[in-house]
Amino acid sequence: MRNTHSIEKLLILLSVFLLSGCYKIMDYWPSQPPAHYRIKSVTFHEEYYGTYQGNFYYNRSGDPDSVIYGYVGTAFPNLYFSYNSKKQVSEIKAFYTNDGFDSWHRLGYNPKGLITTDTLYTWGVKYLDPEPSNYHDKIIVYFEYDNYNRITKATYNWVYPPIPTPFILNYSYNSNGNLVTGYENAQYDNYTNPLTLHPIWQFLQRNYSINNPINAVNYNKYRLPLKFDYPYQEVGRFLFLYPERRLDKSEIVYEK
Repeated sequence: MRNTHSIEKLLILLSVFLLSGCYKIMDYWPSQPPAHYRIKSVTFHEEYYGTYQGNFYYNRSGDPDSVIYGYVGTAFPNLYFSYNSKKQVSEIKAFYTNDGFDSWHRLGYNPKGLITTDTLYTWGVKYLDPEPSNYHDKIIVYFEYDNYNRITKATYNWVYPPIPTPFILNYSYNSNGNLVTGYENAQYDNYTNPLTLHPIWQFLQRNYSINNPINAVNYNKYRLPLKFDYPYQEVGRFLFLYPERRLDKSEIVYEK
C-alpha cells in the first residue's frame, strides 16, 4: 500500500511541474539539448542581399562574445557583448564595420538577475566612455516580466531628443508558451526554438517562445531546426536577433 501511495505522489508532483508553466515542459523532454549546446553559424538566403553567413563566437564561460555576419549594412549590424563581474551581459553593441553603430545597449539588473533597464543609444559613431560622442537618440527602456521570466512590457522613455509621452510595447503568450504579439498568424511547430539556447537571444528578440513560428525542412536529434525554406515576404515569418534578419530561408549549424 505504501508503494502505491508513493507512486501516486510522484505522479501528482510530475503533473504539477508539467502544468505549472509552459516553459517547464522543456525540462522534461528526453531530447533536451545538453549543457552549453549552442548556435555555431547561420547561413541566410536573402532576397536583396544574397547568401551570407553569420558566425557565433563565445567566451570561456560559453556565453556569447560576438556574432559576425558576412553582410553588414543599415539595420544589419554585427553584435558584440560585454559582461560585468557577475558574468551578466552589461553591454550589447550593434556595430557596423566603420565604427558606426546601429544601437548600443547598457543593461541594468534587479536582484533576481532580470534585465530591468536598457539605456539605449541609436545611430551614432565611435565607441567612447562614459557614452558615445554623438548619437541620434538616447532612450531608457524599462521592462516588466511575468511569472515565467518573460518580458511582457517594455516602456521606452526618450531622453534625447526629449519626448514627454513614453512608447509602450506589450507582449503576450498563448497557452503553449508561444509569442502571440507580432505572430498572430504564426503556425507554430512542436519543436524547439533556437532562441531558447541562450537567454540573451530571447531578450534581444523579445521572444521567449518554446516553438518555432514556421515549420522547418528538417530538425536534429535535439528537436532543433536545421533548415527553413520559405519564400521572401516583406514581413519576416521568423525574426532573428535583429529587426531585419530572419530565419525564413536559412540553415543553422549547432555545436557543443
